[in-house]
Amino acid sequence: MTGFDGSPPSDSTALVDELGRALLLDLCAWLGAWPGPVPSEVSYAPRALRGIDGGHARLSRYLPPELLRRWEAALSPLLAGGETVDVRLASLTFEPTASDGGRIEFTDVTGGANRRWRMEIRVDHEGLLVSDAWFTRLEA
Repeated sequence: MTGFDGSPPSDSTALVDELGRALLLDLCAWLGAWPGPVPSEVSYAPRALRGIDGGHARLSRYLPPELLRRWEAALSPLLAGGETVDVRLASLTFEPTASDGGRIEFTDVTGGANRRWRMEIRVDHEGLLVSDAWFTRLEA
């Protein structure tokens, strides 16, 4: 198993954490229609994807096509007509759930909101892909 830069990862838990954080960043970039590559000052583990313009294009490199199609269908009413969602996240915490998975809890503080969420992911370590991901809104 190798890390995103081709070197051995420090451990599989770190790889799941890095991929989960990249997924959140790329999802926010897609929803917010943030153009361009990942800025150099942002921590982003999949270095080979950093220069790709747009979150959706980066997501398509490490999400299974069927999962990305489901997300596109679910988000199409929200994004129809060129609307964007400016997502603001705070207090990200990672917890491994298995060697191939983990959960990241975060708070959406968009527009003064204070909504807590959990994203759970499963990772295919050999292909460095997210094999599945889902979100659950947590009680306040």
